[in-house]
Amino acid sequence: MLDSAANFYSQLYFSDPIDNTAMDNFLDSLPEDLHLSEIDRQLITSPITYDELLEEVSRCPQRSSPGVDGLPYELLNLLFRHPACREIVLAVYNNALTVGIFPPSWQETCVSLLPKKGDLSDLKNWRPISLINADVKAFTRILNARIINIAKSLITPFQTGFVHGRFIADNGLLMKLVMDHARNSHSQSIGLMLDQEKACDKIHPEYLHKVLLRFGFSPIVVHSLSNMFFGTQLRLNVNGFLSPSVPQLRGLQQGDPISPVLFNLAFEPLLRRIIRDLAFCGFALPRSSLSHPLDLNLQPIKLLAYADDMVCLLHDPNDLNVLHSHLEVYSRASNAQINFHKTLAVSLSGACISSSATWRSSLITHRITHWHDRSSTLPATYLGYPLCSSISQRNEHLSQLLGQIKTAGQLHSQRSLSVRGRVTVLNTLVLSKLWHVLCLIYVPSSFISKLKGIMFSFLTFRMFPKISLSTMCLPRSSGGLGVLDPGIQQHALQLRWLIPLLSGAPIGPPATFWTSPMICNSLVLPRLADCLLHHLQSDTTSSVFTWPLADYRLSFVFRDLRPPSVRSSSSPFHLFFQAIDRLPHNFYSVIVNANTCLQLPISGVLRAPSVPPLRRSLSQLHLSVVYLVDPTTNRLRARTNSELQVHPYLARHFLRMVRHNSILLSPFLVRPFIPACYAHLGPNPFKPDLTHGIDAAPFISALGLLADASSSPMSSKQFRRLCLQDLTSSTYTSPLTALAWKKFWVYPVSHACRNVWYRLLHRKIPHRSLLNRLIPSYFPFDTCSVCATGSATLEHFLYDCPKKWLVWQTVWDEHFRLLPLTTNQLQKALFHLEFPPPICCPLPVSPAIVVGYTLLTVWRATWQLIFNNQPFAPSIVIQSARRLIRQAYREELFLQGCAHRALPLFSLN
Repeated sequence: MLDSAANFYSQLYFSDPIDNTAMDNFLDSLPEDLHLSEIDRQLITSPITYDELLEEVSRCPQRSSPGVDGLPYELLNLLFRHPACREIVLAVYNNALTVGIFPPSWQETCVSLLPKKGDLSDLKNWRPISLINADVKAFTRILNARIINIAKSLITPFQTGFVHGRFIADNGLLMKLVMDHARNSHSQSIGLMLDQEKACDKIHPEYLHKVLLRFGFSPIVVHSLSNMFFGTQLRLNVNGFLSPSVPQLRGLQQGDPISPVLFNLAFEPLLRRIIRDLAFCGFALPRSSLSHPLDLNLQPIKLLAYADDMVCLLHDPNDLNVLHSHLEVYSRASNAQINFHKTLAVSLSGACISSSATWRSSLITHRITHWHDRSSTLPATYLGYPLCSSISQRNEHLSQLLGQIKTAGQLHSQRSLSVRGRVTVLNTLVLSKLWHVLCLIYVPSSFISKLKGIMFSFLTFRMFPKISLSTMCLPRSSGGLGVLDPGIQQHALQLRWLIPLLSGAPIGPPATFWTSPMICNSLVLPRLADCLLHHLQSDTTSSVFTWPLADYRLSFVFRDLRPPSVRSSSSPFHLFFQAIDRLPHNFYSVIVNANTCLQLPISGVLRAPSVPPLRRSLSQLHLSVVYLVDPTTNRLRARTNSELQVHPYLARHFLRMVRHNSILLSPFLVRPFIPACYAHLGPNPFKPDLTHGIDAAPFISALGLLADASSSPMSSKQFRRLCLQDLTSSTYTSPLTALAWKKFWVYPVSHACRNVWYRLLHRKIPHRSLLNRLIPSYFPFDTCSVCATGSATLEHFLYDCPKKWLVWQTVWDEHFRLLPLTTNQLQKALFHLEFPPPICCPLPVSPAIVVGYTLLTVWRATWQLIFNNQPFAPSIVIQSARRLIRQAYREELFLQGCAHRALPLFSLN
């Protein structure tokens, strides 16, 4: 097996000859100005400083697997900080940078094989991960830190993999935008999801060398990198045994910090060549009249890439021929191999490809036999995001996802976890793939309901009575556990795009909106904004009411200003609108000018929903039909009968309703009617807005989304809290104050103790009286199992039972003897976390430790009686409580750096 693995990777890393003419032709097609500046070159080649070295080593992951020398980062950090090592360490690292001379151990690497999809008997379906020595990683981390931000200017915006400030979901969102427009326009375009075989492992050393030189990297750095990567001896770890050495003559080491940025630079010439080719049309999104005609961010989309995962958007078969020629040149120049027989063609509109006269023969000619359209059972998957061409595909994908979550939940349910541990596992492990998908995919309420059922089952496994999921979704400071509500979390994930889109508005082609950093540095945001402007401008069904909107942000805030063409669940704007609608719309104190009010629909200016509801035609009517700005006073007034030119019947009906108080107008609309000289009078004085420009900023500010002088932009955590506060303010009462909850979560008690106490605070303890009431067939009597006398209410279960009271009495007298034990005092301690002052004898521990561990021992002893017939002996329970309290005291001493017992005394006599 070792020999087979060594033979396979010897062939994989053997450097095949390349076509130098093709490589030169490939590199000559790059833009002349695409190279590093002299300042950037000097920054990369400047000597490595001691502080820089220590900073990178300290930032290394502490649990990373060591290389063949077995030295972990922790030990490396300790060695580098030793004064005796300083000079030799700096000499070694700077020699590696400037001369390309390395210690022999730097070119010895162990390779671990991780399984991928497919037949695992084929070594092609295993990913080789290099376990590089920690001192080598420290060197490449330093180089990567120097190169990564500089290389951003060299890498096209259409490459989002491993580039600081770029986000994988931007690719998925842009594909969603493209497919939505293709569907609406019945486009025949397709997306080609290319399959590149062993992309990282087949990069030719000479090709990488020339690419880096072409981009302006110093020959010193290029020489150092080439020596380090292409002189390495690899040993494969197969079932714990190391294979014979395999020379790495080509390819980058997966697992090395600098490999991702080097791959991006090696892949960049292909991307640039396709993008710059005028014969390649790509996919063009519609343009609005407000977009800048020279904005490169709004040019046709030809490709999207995340590292080697690339999808090319083809307008017609000619694009396929052009793409094929570029890929052939790239393969000859770099050793790359494109598997056309594994490449997937995706119909962007969902139209059937197999029956398309335009595409079928061309695809087969290029050996592309896999395609996807609306007739497929499952959606195509790009970067983990489903590309759905029909609702049935979306539902099938969600059904599979639900099954995976259920399986993961059942697997992790068997673990012995605390209530908080279950929440952590649920939020970060069980639902991790869900959060990735929910960024972009609308899910129906039925899916959310089924998902919450699975979450509830996992969180309350072996718990009875159960705490409601809505309570567990609350923040811990409100008595919850911080479970992420999937519906709210999906909308919170939209803030990444919502906040930049709402930070400004394009007012004309030269608007600064298009050049603002948040917009122009994004791949998808300029296209989203321009697409929405296009729909607002061109939607014929709503043009009378919707366009022109001087501030497109109003369509986000007010539902009836949204064009019907972007309201469907498949629209990329649907989740944005849902996120805005979920926030509390408290516009009571908003002050806007008169012209802004005239842009609003009637449905958005009512203080409360009308009873009975307004007719749709009336609720969509714009206020400009009913009111106007009086030029003499610059205030709003109602139009006269002669001035009612548009929908006069609806306008008169609305004015009558206002006069008769059948509907009440929101205060922000009333203020523009009040003359400025009277604005300071009354119970709610205000400063009127006398400007004339239409501005949605006051409404956006009232939602709390954007940063101002005193706050930063809304975070996802703040979004969730706002939504939960709005949902639970009238239905939930916390048993403790926020301050008490914060204290509870930091008490130095064990997870088992906190579990029981948390359930007690929510009164979710399975005492016999409750069980008799809920399940009388199994529990026909409510008699206490310990004393067999009283009714086992919650209080009796905890302390009213004579034997249990004896336990509490004994422990209480030992630690709180200054205050006699009473039922009232014990209730305050257990239910309100109000403890008496402790005494220093026998142990100076926190009162919470005493009460918590006594509760835990009473709990355990009670269930030992019920399940194991072990008698409830107060003396034994008291000893158990003392033991737990003593152990907690010792742990506190240990955390403080103190000895928990007297140190031994040594004498030389």
